[in-house]
Amino acid sequence: MNKKLLVLLLILILLLPMDKQNHGDASIHGIPLKEFISLTIFTSKQIIPNYNLLQELIFLPDNEFNETEVMNIIERISRIDRKILQALVWENIQISLFTGQLTDQPSASHLKGMKPRGYSEHGPGWDDVPGIGGGRSVLVKIGHSHKGKGHGSENLELHEIAHTVDQKILNRIRYDEEFQQIWRKEASKMFPNNSYFIIYSEEYFAESFVYYFLSNDTRETLKKNAPLTYSYFNQKFSEISN
Repeated sequence: MNKKLLVLLLILILLLPMDKQNHGDASIHGIPLKEFISLTIFTSKQIIPNYNLLQELIFLPDNEFNETEVMNIIERISRIDRKILQALVWENIQISLFTGQLTDQPSASHLKGMKPRGYSEHGPGWDDVPGIGGGRSVLVKIGHSHKGKGHGSENLELHEIAHTVDQKILNRIRYDEEFQQIWRKEASKMFPNNSYFIIYSEEYFAESFVYYFLSNDTRETLKKNAPLTYSYFNQKFSEISN
């Protein structure tokens, strides 16, 4: 009986101050994950690898959102190599999970009414795109992680983070001559039906990054269809300073 009362008391302590604390700690990026109080997140963080790094990188909305979906996003981000996550922390990268329109976010407000490069005339504009990466602020829309949810990537959050890894961690490695040669040779084999990944080397890098980290199955697909890319990633990711 005493143990049950103790558990109930702990739950109440966790839940009662949630709204007050979350809104008080909000910034232009949202609420830092490390300061967000929630039973869902409290229980999930015990089993998610690299959580100490993720809580430095990830910011949550200051409005209502699906916590289960957010924890799924966080778990997928945790699959990225620890050295890469550590490098993102050192570079003061912020990964903001959001609801609503992308251009309502302060770091993307300048894109309001504009259209992303490479999108068709009748395709979505930046207002309706579910994510953006490449800079110090990465934006990922909650509930839009999977292919077909407003984008053509196997996974939205890993794809957008990859753009920032390319730009800020690996010094625009998409322009590296070795990578350029690999891209020209393997892009059409890896993504035969997606001209976006074939035409733009940075998009090929980002989507290959997704395949490398998303799951064992996707990594095997990359290894089979783009072995040079796979080997190149093995080398370059291992060279990132710890």
